[in-house]
This record gives sequence, structure tokens and C-alpha cells, in this order.
Amino acid sequence: MVSSNSFTVGKLDAGMAILIGERASLIEFPSVLLPAGITTGSIVNIAVNRNQQAEKEHAQAFWDLQKTILDTYGIDSPKQPAIRVRNTTQTSVTIEWDELELATSNLRSLDLYRNGQRLSAISNPDNKTYKMSGLSLNTEYSFQLIMRTTAGVYPSETIKVKTHTINDTTGIRVAIGAITDEKLLDSAKSAIEEMGAQYQDKVTIDTTHFVCSKPGPYNLSEYQKAVQHSIPIVQPQWLLACHAEKKMVNISSFYLGGPMPNVKFESRSSNNVTDATPEVNGAEAGPSEQPDKPEQPEQPVEKQDPATQEALNDPEGGPIDGIPPAVEDDEETKQTKNAVRKEIEEAERQATDAAYGHEDEDVAGREGRDDMRTFSFPRVTAVPEEEQRPSSTPPDIRIINEDGQEQIMAEGLADYDYGDGEEIDLNDDDEESVDSSQE
Repeated sequence: MVSSNSFTVGKLDAGMAILIGERASLIEFPSVLLPAGITTGSIVNIAVNRNQQAEKEHAQAFWDLQKTILDTYGIDSPKQPAIRVRNTTQTSVTIEWDELELATSNLRSLDLYRNGQRLSAISNPDNKTYKMSGLSLNTEYSFQLIMRTTAGVYPSETIKVKTHTINDTTGIRVAIGAITDEKLLDSAKSAIEEMGAQYQDKVTIDTTHFVCSKPGPYNLSEYQKAVQHSIPIVQPQWLLACHAEKKMVNISSFYLGGPMPNVKFESRSSNNVTDATPEVNGAEAGPSEQPDKPEQPEQPVEKQDPATQEALNDPEGGPIDGIPPAVEDDEETKQTKNAVRKEIEEAERQATDAAYGHEDEDVAGREGRDDMRTFSFPRVTAVPEEEQRPSSTPPDIRIINEDGQEQIMAEGLADYDYGDGEEIDLNDDDEESVDSSQE
């Protein structure tokens, strides 16, 4: 349907024309749409018709766009995080969660709440694990993750977990390093299985202890990782003690490098008793590389008189209840302890250098300062020539301090011509006393 109306052209300029209708109605009309030659006073007819086909096409395009928006952003929405407990000990809880489902939204923050209070912001949600330490023994806690996205806030389910009692050993997670004694290694693994604990070769977020009898060479990289993450490094006898006591035993007496405890392993499923004292030899073997140790002849037990025995059992201040008397180690045990202690110090030094990048120049500087301090002792004595030493080394110099303790120094004063057993008082500046000493 087409309708037509007549208008008289009123004011006319280059951009706009004023058209006057039959009922004195005024409309503004673009001048470029008027026929050529139109002037003020001309009468024009304007016809208007409806384009329904164009309306249908426009409406269809509009609804197609709405459907695309709905399919893209309206069907899939973010889901609440799925959180669960990964491991529990007496003083720690490790939680984990599935990969976050954000749909088409963006993550704004992920926060961990403990007992209803915000504990920490998860800086890297892709790790999907978080460990909380320093918790109280045998105490119940609640945990929840709250995920904030551009599509809204999505809290997880609240989970409740109770830390273990001192008698619960199922939370122990150990990484096993170099244990040179095969019997001790087997006993430690059996104790772990019977306690319901777990072990592996790698250090992870669940690792509670690193167990070894020496730093390496087996699994040395994991030993260094345990040092960097401040994971307790204990001897295998600690596991046997926990198994025997059926509870978590204090680790202070089982640190690597300390005394070697003599703990016997007795399986709970049998009456077999295994002596867990490590068999010491000089091999650098891993858990599966232990060579056979030759049998040693039995040494006769030297009997001590009652006075000597009483002196050994009576330390200064009298004996202490609950603490056995100290027994002096034999020469082989002393050498083994010294060797293990040196390996531990070297491994810890390498781990520290790897973590903090200490320069060799700093070590050289410290050694130089240590050499300078050796000259502060008041008396120097040459080692007698009849003492055995490698022929390629210069004569050693024995430095004796004020307390009567002596220290061997192979360099620095070797060029001086000392006689056997000769002593020089470095604090005496009197030339006469020096001359008489040399004579």
C-alpha cells in the first residue's frame, strides 16, 4: 500500500528544506532528495511505502545473533572446584583439587579458607595441590576453595579432616636414598608397609622424611632437594623405632650424621627378629648394590674391674634415669662415623652452593682466613722424624694451644729447620730465651 501527500516548499537551502502540508504541518526534508529545479513555493508530492521483505531479513539476522551468544556464553558455565584430602599427618594436611572448569569465563582469584577464615590466595592454581603445616595434633579442621571468575563466585564443598594422633603412622611418606646395608633396607621397607605408610624414590609435596644412611651417590639429587626444602633427613633406624613403638618417635636421635642407633626389627606378622645395626664397609653402593661383607672373627670381651665399670656408668653429676651409660665406640665405628659425617658435610655444602650460588672465591677466602688463625697458637713443636709419613710430604708441624690440644699443620712452617721435639714460644720476644731454646 502506497500513500501520497502534497507539500509546498517553504524555506530552501543547501542542506534542508521546510515543507508545509495541507493542514499547516511543517516537516524538515533533506534538500538532496528533492527533484532538480525545486524552488520556494514549488509543490511536491511525497509517497511512502513499507518494505516488509527487508523487515523479515533484519529480524532473522537479529535472532541468529542472539542464538550465537546463547550457545557460546549461556549453555556452559563455570563449575565449583572439586576439593579432597591428599594426605594427613600429625601436624600437616595436603589437599588437592581437579582442574578448574571456567567455561568461557576468566579466573579472577582462587582462595583457600580454613575454619571459615581466609588462609591464603593460591598463586598458581595449575599446581592443584596445597600443603598446610604447623597444625595441632589430633584436631579437626575444615577447608574450602572459593573461585572468583568473570561469570561469578563458585565455592567448593567444605571438607573436614582431623589430624592424626601420635599413634597413627599411616601419614608417613618417605623418600629413600642411599642405604648401603641390604638387610637394613629390607627391614625399613617392611616396617613402612606394616605401618601403613608409603615410600618412593622421589621427593614430592607429600614427602615427610628423607631416609638414608649416607648422602649418596645413589639418589643424590633427591637428597639435595630434601636439603633445599628443609625436609628432615633421618637414618633408617627411625622407621624401625616407629614400627617397634607403634607410634611416631621423635627424630632428634635419628638425624643423619649422628650416632647409629641399634634397633632390632621384629615383623608383626611373624616372630622373626632382625638386627638393624648397619653392616659397615667402604663400598659406595646403592640399595641394590651392597657387596657381601666378610665374616669377622669374634673379639674377646675384655673384663673391667668394678671400679672402672662404675666410673663409666657414673657421668658428672651422677647417672640420669632413663639414659643408658655411654659406651666408647671401637676404632672401626669411629672411622665409619667420621667418613659418613664428612660425606654429609660435603653433600650439604654442594646443595647449599646449588641453591644460593656461592662462589669458589668465597670458599677460598674462608680457607685463607682459617690459615691465618692457625698462627695465634702460642707454641709450635716439630714432629719427630721417626714418625711415619709419606715420603712426598714435608715434615708436619704440631701446633699446641694453651689447653694442651694439638693440631697438625703440613704447610706454612715446613721450611724452618726444627729439631725433633723442638718447641718455640711465639709469645716470647726475648732473643735470649729463643737462643737458649734453639740450643
